[in-house]
Amino acid sequence: MKLARQWFFAALLLLSTAWPAQAAPAPAKPLSSTPLTFYVAKGAPHSCGPGCSEWIAVEGGFGIGSAARFRALIARLGKQKLPVFFHSPGGLVEEAMIIGRLMREKGMTSGVGLTIPEGCMDEKRKQECDELKKSGKKLDADLLTSAGRCSSACAYALLGGKTRVVAPGARIGVHATRSVNIANNQVKIADLSKKSAEQQKADRQRYREKLRSYAREMGMNVQLIEVAEDVPHEKIHYLTRNQIAEFGIDRSTFTETPWKFVEGPSIKPAITKFFMEARGQEKTEFPASYIRLACGNSGRATVFYSRGLTSGENNLWQIKLLVGDDGLQVNSTGVRQYDWIENERSFDVRFAATDFSRLRVSGDVLEIVEASWASPAPYAHIVRLSAEGWGEALGRLREKCMNPGGISAAGTRG
Repeated sequence: MKLARQWFFAALLLLSTAWPAQAAPAPAKPLSSTPLTFYVAKGAPHSCGPGCSEWIAVEGGFGIGSAARFRALIARLGKQKLPVFFHSPGGLVEEAMIIGRLMREKGMTSGVGLTIPEGCMDEKRKQECDELKKSGKKLDADLLTSAGRCSSACAYALLGGKTRVVAPGARIGVHATRSVNIANNQVKIADLSKKSAEQQKADRQRYREKLRSYAREMGMNVQLIEVAEDVPHEKIHYLTRNQIAEFGIDRSTFTETPWKFVEGPSIKPAITKFFMEARGQEKTEFPASYIRLACGNSGRATVFYSRGLTSGENNLWQIKLLVGDDGLQVNSTGVRQYDWIENERSFDVRFAATDFSRLRVSGDVLEIVEASWASPAPYAHIVRLSAEGWGEALGRLREKCMNPGGISAAGTRG
């Protein structure tokens, strides 16, 4: 998982969130950014949701003119109303809010997701792929909703979707905005040294109220703004799944990603799936869980299952995966923290090794059967997961694992 985590975060560029200042321009270090890029992507059936195979990919930094270019793209698409998936570390808040309002006006769906055009996993093709994304052509691509990152200003654009889709594993990062000056098509961090502490505080309060007003307009809990603005700009807070639901960003009580085969220059072949369900006595906790299958020894498969725990819950569960004629029991290797999945959440990590012949799924559902040692019932809970993508992904993984010249063993981390 270390390699996969590195790849997820390597795709995230570090930018700054900023808001226009009223202070007089002053010499300051310019904000650097990769311009926001929009392009239409096309994937396999249901790539971007039930019945959805095309979407608008948005990546890079929100800068001057980003909203105007987004509006032009929407106009070019006409009546075609595609979902918008963001993968961005931030930029100018004002531009992001204009994009958010435009999406709300058009009744569009917004989501978080990393789009990978065909052939663009190869770092050597980066420049070529960057040009393709700017070409205006529709690109064949894959969408990894569990790998998306939407931080700072991007979060305000995301709020604009009439429906918002945040898959388990995706991250929304927030922190306090900061003042900038915009002049001659340049953005610079504002020099506030000529303003008193009282004036600076008043300016910040006015802008905080502007953000609250936007959140209310988008139907969000304004506590989101309080959480964001209380985080120093130099740091970042990734919203927990509980906060994502509480603030009204995505109140889904169950969501899952398709089974995905992943492989790259620094990523060993694997199958992954994330899912999230409401748990707890009042169903007010939303822990994400993660399943990964990889190559084991002697052509076998290893199964890692990281089960998100609710508050006060321990790992006293017997867990079986029903993927064939009988159950595959996954045994606990301990409780760990996986901040790359979710901060402030503990995970009960499970492991099993098995032959590929046991990994058959009959029908459209794979079941996870959980039994508590303290429960008088044989099974306390069953999670039913879609088998969409399972057959193709498993076939590709088996081919990689059985290839004598391929990967013969996988790491031991879940």
